[in-house]
Amino acid sequence: MGVSKGGFIWDWKDQSLWTKAEDGTPYLAYGGDFGESPHDGNFSGDGVIFGDGTISPKLYEVKRCYQNIDFRAVDLATGQIELTNKFLFTNLVGYQLDWLIEKNGEMVEVGLTNIELAPGEKKTVTLDYGLPTDSNLTDEYVLTVRFIEKNEQQWCQPGHEIAFDQFILPVESVRLNHVIEHDGNLIVEELSEQLVVSGEQFKIRFDLESGLLVSYQIGEVELIREALRPNFWRAMTDNDRGNHLDERSRIWKDADQNRRLLGFTYKQSEQTVQLSTVFVYDEINHTRVQLDYEITSTGEVNVDYRLIPGEDLPEIPEIGLMFKMDQQFEQLSWYGKGPHESYWDKQKSARIGRYKGLVSEQYVPYLKPQECGNKVGVRSAQVTNEAEVGLSIKGSPTFELNVLPYTVAELELASHSYKLPKTDHTVVRINLAQMGVGGDDSWGQRTHSDFTLFANQNYHFSFSFTGVKK
Repeated sequence: MGVSKGGFIWDWKDQSLWTKAEDGTPYLAYGGDFGESPHDGNFSGDGVIFGDGTISPKLYEVKRCYQNIDFRAVDLATGQIELTNKFLFTNLVGYQLDWLIEKNGEMVEVGLTNIELAPGEKKTVTLDYGLPTDSNLTDEYVLTVRFIEKNEQQWCQPGHEIAFDQFILPVESVRLNHVIEHDGNLIVEELSEQLVVSGEQFKIRFDLESGLLVSYQIGEVELIREALRPNFWRAMTDNDRGNHLDERSRIWKDADQNRRLLGFTYKQSEQTVQLSTVFVYDEINHTRVQLDYEITSTGEVNVDYRLIPGEDLPEIPEIGLMFKMDQQFEQLSWYGKGPHESYWDKQKSARIGRYKGLVSEQYVPYLKPQECGNKVGVRSAQVTNEAEVGLSIKGSPTFELNVLPYTVAELELASHSYKLPKTDHTVVRINLAQMGVGGDDSWGQRTHSDFTLFANQNYHFSFSFTGVKK
């Protein structure tokens, strides 16, 4: 009788060695760092933990994909969940099932129970929760179900999570969410080089020559250091380089250098200013991007982004906008998937919740610097300074977010993390999506087509942002 062996991953740990740079800086070295030839560069940096034994986000994803309990929603309105025990010899009675309901990331109800389920079997259980009856249109209720260890084991403490899943509860909205708008008129000034839109507490500037939003001031604080501009490129990953995405799609890398403003119009009412900009990229087969802005009297900027690719173009690594803030905006909080990085095809282990941390902490020290720190399924986020002044971003309904101290170019130019520059900026990328990161192998296999941004269709997404202060 045949025995299934499951899947295996190469490698467990990055094969890298501690060494020191000429100035004494310690770093993890890879092929070529000792002057040897031939070598395979950082090819040996393919572990699920880093060479120094610290955890890589890949480990969380592996754990989630390998978990031996499956959850399936049967009827979330009545709490019915189907469980499948994929263990070969272990009954689930040895674990504790607990569940948590969060409203917009805040806990509202918890529960626990014991389940007896033999190996290889499945059954439907009913969790004892009730759906809320007074929800707003903007409220989201998320159910997290998990199995944890009841007792101390040789390898873990009680409470260690064995398996989990999340579900959006089907809560009906029964009342409106009333939003009180601040009274106040918008002032629009067309200067020689800029269009300025201002309200009681804010001032927004567009450059008339480029059509870009170049400034957002709240009070006397400038939030935008470098303009919002379309972006189609990410720092190439090991898998990207392995399948030659960096060569195949290179036309998208330097696209912004050849952006041409085709049209810039605006119209004003008492409570809003609507602006429309159209960019054309002649060298990318006349690809177009249209950005429509609606600025309200409260300082909220609603953005509508449309990409119309030209014909016969390669896949697009990333679709969205990028801009810089000053380095003082080092505080990041978000409601979406986390706490570690997540991507279109690498997000099973990330769970919906509220998270916060320093912008510098979002950088992931892969053996060679590359794309990292992304967040998918983001509902809202804030990038602020220590005084809690900054930008608040909201999706319609979600977006992808990447906030790092480095530009895409700075990541790509550095061969090791210690060679990354000491920057004075925070780089914000608000995206419809990035391509998936792939990983069937790192020497030729492309990202699966389900997670590829092909250039044979148009793309559209919306979000809003506003200045905030304490």
